[in-house]
Amino acid sequence: GSDIAMQLDECVRLPAERGDIERAMQLSLRWAERSKRAFESAPAGYMLFGIAQGVGYSRKPPEFLMPGDIMETEITGVGVIRNTIETET
Repeated sequence: GSDIAMQLDECVRLPAERGDIERAMQLSLRWAERSKRAFESAPAGYMLFGIAQGVGYSRKPPEFLMPGDIMETEITGVGVIRNTIETET
């Protein structure tokens, strides 16, 4: 097993139709709900993390990560992950 788990996520290539993005977000939400239900019966000491997919698309106006932006995730006492957004080559 693993100590840290994240739900599955479908990453939609942008630009994409709003319907495709909404479908992917709903799929991720269903996976998150299944993950949470499974996690509730897990032994103590396990961690479950969510993924906020499509958040920028729902903003008015839409706001997306751009090349050079940095995504940072920190788990206190464990560490920090930093990812710099790059353009696809």
